[in-house]
Amino acid sequence: MLQQEQCDEHVIIAGVLHDTVEDTPVTIDEIHREFGPRVAEIVAAVTEPNKSLSWEFRKTYMIDSIRTASHEVKFVSCADKLHNLATVIKTFHEIGDRVWERFSRGYEGQKWYTRAMVDSLFHGLEKKYQKPMFFEFKSIVEDFFFK
Repeated sequence: MLQQEQCDEHVIIAGVLHDTVEDTPVTIDEIHREFGPRVAEIVAAVTEPNKSLSWEFRKTYMIDSIRTASHEVKFVSCADKLHNLATVIKTFHEIGDRVWERFSRGYEGQKWYTRAMVDSLFHGLEKKYQKPMFFEFKSIVEDFFFK
Protein backbone atom coordinates (compact mmCIF):
# COMPACT_ATOMS: atom_id res chain seq x y z
CA MET A 1 0.00 0.00 0.00
CA LEU A 2 2.77 2.44 0.94
CA GLN A 3 4.70 1.51 -2.16
CA GLN A 4 1.63 2.13 -4.32
CA GLU A 5 1.37 5.57 -2.72
CA GLN A 6 4.99 6.18 -3.79
CA CYS A 7 6.24 6.67 -0.25
CA ASP A 8 9.95 6.86 0.48
CA GLU A 9 11.84 3.66 1.21
CA HIS A 10 12.18 4.40 4.95
CA VAL A 11 8.39 4.82 5.21
CA ILE A 12 7.81 1.51 3.43
CA ILE A 13 10.30 -0.25 5.73
CA ALA A 14 8.61 1.30 8.77
CA GLY A 15 5.29 0.06 7.42
CA VAL A 16 6.61 -3.49 7.25
CA LEU A 17 7.98 -3.18 10.80
CA HIS A 18 5.11 -1.17 12.32
CA ASP A 19 3.87 -3.89 14.73
CA THR A 20 7.26 -5.41 15.48
CA VAL A 21 7.79 -3.77 18.87
CA GLU A 22 4.21 -4.51 19.99
CA ASP A 23 4.20 -8.13 18.86
CA THR A 24 7.78 -9.39 19.31
CA PRO A 25 10.72 -8.98 21.70
CA VAL A 26 12.42 -6.61 19.20
CA THR A 27 13.06 -3.12 20.59
CA ILE A 28 13.12 0.32 19.01
CA ASP A 29 16.88 0.41 19.68
CA GLU A 30 17.33 -2.75 17.61
CA ILE A 31 15.26 -1.29 14.78
CA HIS A 32 17.38 1.87 15.00
CA ARG A 33 20.60 -0.14 14.72
CA GLU A 34 19.36 -2.28 11.84
CA PHE A 35 17.31 0.22 9.82
CA GLY A 36 18.37 3.69 10.96
CA PRO A 37 16.88 6.58 12.91
CA ARG A 38 14.14 7.57 10.47
CA VAL A 39 12.62 4.09 10.37
CA ALA A 40 12.94 3.72 14.15
CA GLU A 41 11.28 7.09 14.73
CA ILE A 42 8.28 6.16 12.59
CA VAL A 43 7.91 2.71 14.16
CA ALA A 44 8.13 4.24 17.65
CA ALA A 45 5.44 6.77 16.76
CA VAL A 46 2.95 4.11 15.61
CA THR A 47 3.64 1.75 18.52
CA GLU A 48 0.99 1.71 21.22
CA PRO A 49 2.11 2.17 24.81
CA ASN A 50 2.32 -0.78 27.16
CA LYS A 51 -0.50 -3.27 26.51
CA SER A 52 -1.07 -3.61 30.26
CA LEU A 53 -2.67 -0.16 30.16
CA SER A 54 -6.39 0.10 29.48
CA TRP A 55 -7.73 -0.08 25.92
CA GLU A 56 -9.21 3.41 26.29
CA PHE A 57 -5.89 4.88 27.41
CA ARG A 58 -3.92 3.21 24.60
CA LYS A 59 -6.39 4.22 21.89
CA THR A 60 -6.73 7.79 23.16
CA TYR A 61 -2.94 8.01 23.31
CA MET A 62 -2.67 6.90 19.68
CA ILE A 63 -5.43 9.25 18.52
CA ASP A 64 -3.66 12.18 20.19
CA SER A 65 -0.22 11.11 18.93
CA ILE A 66 -1.27 10.67 15.32
CA ARG A 67 -3.09 14.02 15.40
CA THR A 68 0.24 15.86 15.66
CA ALA A 69 2.49 13.31 13.94
CA SER A 70 4.59 13.84 10.83
CA HIS A 71 3.09 13.03 7.45
CA GLU A 72 5.35 9.96 7.28
CA VAL A 73 3.95 8.60 10.54
CA LYS A 74 0.44 9.34 9.28
CA PHE A 75 1.19 7.39 6.08
CA VAL A 76 2.14 4.27 8.05
CA SER A 77 -0.72 4.65 10.49
CA CYS A 78 -3.26 5.12 7.71
CA ALA A 79 -2.03 2.07 5.79
CA ASP A 80 -2.23 0.00 8.98
CA LYS A 81 -5.73 1.20 9.86
CA LEU A 82 -6.94 0.73 6.29
CA HIS A 83 -5.63 -2.83 6.18
CA ASN A 84 -7.11 -3.62 9.60
CA LEU A 85 -10.51 -2.26 8.61
CA ALA A 86 -10.48 -4.21 5.34
CA THR A 87 -9.87 -7.37 7.37
CA VAL A 88 -12.73 -6.52 9.74
CA ILE A 89 -15.10 -5.90 6.84
CA LYS A 90 -14.09 -9.15 5.13
CA THR A 91 -14.69 -11.04 8.36
CA PHE A 92 -17.99 -9.21 8.91
CA HIS A 93 -19.18 -10.44 5.52
CA GLU A 94 -18.21 -13.98 6.51
CA ILE A 95 -19.61 -14.18 10.06
CA GLY A 96 -21.75 -11.08 10.51
CA ASP A 97 -22.05 -9.31 13.85
CA ARG A 98 -20.07 -12.04 15.59
CA VAL A 99 -16.97 -10.22 14.33
CA TRP A 100 -17.46 -7.67 17.12
CA GLU A 101 -16.95 -10.39 19.73
CA ARG A 102 -13.28 -10.39 18.69
CA PHE A 103 -12.83 -6.85 20.01
CA SER A 104 -12.69 -5.98 23.69
CA ARG A 105 -14.95 -2.95 23.15
CA GLY A 106 -17.11 -4.38 20.38
CA TYR A 107 -18.78 -2.47 17.59
CA GLU A 108 -19.21 0.84 19.42
CA GLY A 109 -15.56 0.92 20.49
CA GLN A 110 -14.34 0.23 16.98
CA LYS A 111 -16.73 2.79 15.53
CA TRP A 112 -15.46 5.46 17.94
CA TYR A 113 -11.79 4.59 17.41
CA THR A 114 -11.83 4.46 13.62
CA ARG A 115 -13.78 7.73 13.33
CA ALA A 116 -11.37 9.44 15.71
CA MET A 117 -8.42 8.09 13.72
CA VAL A 118 -9.84 9.57 10.51
CA ASP A 119 -9.95 12.97 12.21
CA SER A 120 -6.43 12.58 13.60
CA LEU A 121 -4.97 11.45 10.29
CA PHE A 122 -6.36 14.47 8.45
CA HIS A 123 -5.62 16.98 11.22
CA GLY A 124 -2.87 19.36 10.10
CA LEU A 125 -2.00 17.21 7.08
CA GLU A 126 -1.01 19.48 4.23
CA LYS A 127 -2.97 18.90 1.04
CA LYS A 128 0.18 17.78 -0.80
CA TYR A 129 0.48 14.83 1.63
CA GLN A 130 -3.17 13.76 1.46
CA LYS A 131 -2.68 10.56 -0.47
CA PRO A 132 -5.60 8.57 -1.91
CA MET A 133 -5.39 6.01 0.91
CA PHE A 134 -6.48 8.71 3.40
CA PHE A 135 -9.66 9.36 1.43
CA GLU A 136 -10.21 5.65 0.94
CA PHE A 137 -9.96 5.06 4.69
CA LYS A 138 -12.32 7.94 5.44
CA SER A 139 -14.84 6.72 2.87
CA ILE A 140 -14.77 3.13 4.12
CA VAL A 141 -15.17 4.25 7.75
CA GLU A 142 -18.15 6.44 6.81
CA ASP A 143 -19.77 3.73 4.67
CA PHE A 144 -19.22 0.88 7.10
CA PHE A 145 -19.95 2.57 10.43
CA PHE A 146 -22.16 5.54 9.60
CA LYS A 147 -24.55 4.51 6.81
